[in-house]
Formats: sequence, C-alpha cells, structure tokens
Amino acid sequence: MEKINIFYTTTSNEIVTEKLVQNLLNKKGVVCVNIIKNVKSFYKEDGKIMESLESVLLIKTILNKNDLEEFLTEVHPYETPFVTEILTGKTNKDYLEWVEKNL
Repeated sequence: MEKINIFYTTTSNEIVTEKLVQNLLNKKGVVCVNIIKNVKSFYKEDGKIMESLESVLLIKTILNKNDLEEFLTEVHPYETPFVTEILTGKTNKDYLEWVEKNL
C-alpha cells in the first residue's frame, strides 16, 4: 500500500455522528475516523445566514472519492452532505502497514 485517502465531512449531533462513524467503520476500506466536536458553522441558505453546531469527520480510507461519496450519500443524515478529499503527501510506512493489517 502506497497511500491512504482522507476525506472531510460534517454532521450534526453526537448521536448522528457516532451512528455515521459506525456505518463508515463497517464499510470495507475505511480504517479510521477522527471526530472534531463542537465546530460552529455559518452558512448561507435560502438567502439567510444560518449557524449550527457540527462535528467534523476526517475519514481515513483506501476507498476512492467516488466510492466513498456514493456510500456517504446513502448513509449521511444531511440531504446534501459536504464531502471533499484532502490531498495528502506520503504517509509514513508504519501507519500504512497498520492500515493494511486492520482493514
């Protein structure tokens, strides 16, 4: 294995977040999900400025963007989830070995 892909998405409350994380970790190819809690998000919707408290998920996987995005579309609680790939450099060899062992 030469690299791991990292994707970024957001979710709403803790219960929804943990359910989504469980779904992700049960998906073959996802090895780790980091949760950053209590992120205050501001966004425009229907001509109004909205705000909400969210969690950020960093998803470490060997899946490509199309496969992960297709899966997230099925299980994500948001009608229109934000999913983006974070481009990475070379991941350390020991971590990649750990990924291979734990997939």
